[in-house]
Amino acid sequence: MSSFTNRVDTLFSQWDTTASPGCVLAVIKDGEFIYKRGYGMADLERGMPITAESIFDIGSTGKQFTATVIAILAKQGILALDDPISKYLPEMPAYANKITIRHLIHHTSGIRDYLTLMNLRGMLVENIYAEDLLLDLITRQKGLNFKPGNEYLYSNSGYFLLGAIAQRVTGKHITEIIKEHILAPLGMKHTTFNKDYRPIVKHRAMSYDLGEEDGTFINAVALSGGFGDGALLTNIEDLLLWDCNFYNNKLNNAQADLLDQLHNTGRLNNGKPINYAFGLVVDSYNGQKIVQHGGSWAGYRTEMMRFPDQRFTVICISNLGSVNPISLCQQVADMYFEDIFTARKERKSLHAQTTSSPKTLSGSEMESFTGIYQGKQSTLDIFVKDDKLFFSNGARNYQIHLLGKKKFQLEQRPVFLSFLGKQNEQIAIDKIVGHIIKLKRVQTKRYIPQSLSIYTGEYYSPELDIRYTITTQDNTLQLKRTPFDKLNPVYPFTEIAFLCDVGEMRLRYKDGMVKGFTLNAERVANIKFRKVV
Repeated sequence: MSSFTNRVDTLFSQWDTTASPGCVLAVIKDGEFIYKRGYGMADLERGMPITAESIFDIGSTGKQFTATVIAILAKQGILALDDPISKYLPEMPAYANKITIRHLIHHTSGIRDYLTLMNLRGMLVENIYAEDLLLDLITRQKGLNFKPGNEYLYSNSGYFLLGAIAQRVTGKHITEIIKEHILAPLGMKHTTFNKDYRPIVKHRAMSYDLGEEDGTFINAVALSGGFGDGALLTNIEDLLLWDCNFYNNKLNNAQADLLDQLHNTGRLNNGKPINYAFGLVVDSYNGQKIVQHGGSWAGYRTEMMRFPDQRFTVICISNLGSVNPISLCQQVADMYFEDIFTARKERKSLHAQTTSSPKTLSGSEMESFTGIYQGKQSTLDIFVKDDKLFFSNGARNYQIHLLGKKKFQLEQRPVFLSFLGKQNEQIAIDKIVGHIIKLKRVQTKRYIPQSLSIYTGEYYSPELDIRYTITTQDNTLQLKRTPFDKLNPVYPFTEIAFLCDVGEMRLRYKDGMVKGFTLNAERVANIKFRKVV
């Protein structure tokens, strides 16, 4: 065990300092900690280190608590998973009649993500917004990303609405319902909610992002957000109790089939299964079944990865936005299960092809992947610079690294690109669990407009109730969402697809003039803007 401990400490050594934020790590086996330790500082200003008692906002990892409450309320007959959400939320548009609670749970509703909508609306997460205001933003949306049940697309709106539904049927706020049905029965006395910034939370770890200069940090503050999709404050001591309940359920009078319900994954209208269950992702890693979910909010990053067959769980929570806890949890599991994983890789290699995939690419090989690729709602540019291959979404360029034949990864992020066809004329991008985006090469180079004047003006969206202003500066297009917003460069990729920091605009023309555009962002599609000035 000492060898395992030393290797784990080496893995986290870059944060094991009093000059940096860091992480807390918990390794659980058979319901007990076999390792737990904090690395780095919980509060840089006050010199407080991270410990096992440190409290973090675990972001979307908290969705499993909301989903569990919904499952319990369904078991009690207070609601039904296949009820239309309009039954409980009559203020939703007519399309809500075709969206069920089950759609919300599995992220197959098509409802636009409210956090993305906030960004498009120019609403800063550093500000405080009432839940009613966020609900109003969701209900203003006249369209969906897709027909309910047709696709999977992660949406915080779904879990925000689950929290609202739970409140409508019980008369209690979702935070109180979670306390009543989960926290109290399990004795999770350190867990609370980031519902109000004013209460003092003992042992709270502050959140940070990297500063502009090496070795510096800035505060990462987020005061807005809902309480069905996140805002849970907890520590590894309480998460141990939560983890143990997955082997010996104590909730809802020890309901016999509750755990099975929580692991039931969704299914699309065409019958295709997805691996998102009730706030949990049921997947595999190195041939072993895992049940996991990550979280990201402000500068907090979380991963809770359970190997149920081995009764083994790794939890990593960080208060620094640049940390990748998913990768760290995987590497800790690699160390612990070294013999199992190595044996599997050896067995697999017996059936592998004798020729190995190339590790580097020649200039001509890199050029064969370049071009403008376009999908239903997204466009990207693959190009070569300084003998390296890059991916650009307009706002930022990312280097892509070769994994194998025609397979790449985006700068050590969990985003994977596979080129398809003899001429690499298509790309399949896997960046969200259960969701693969396919794009086709539409041209070799970026579009260069002959004149920028036809694009300038003001554009209005009723669904966002906001005007975007497009101007020119230094012979480039610039966009502003609000009078107080900074200018955001707009990059033409094709004649109809212009990309900027807030998303992608698909332009509409009439008689050679721009009449408006449809805006697509990461978890929002088809928001219409019309030119008004």
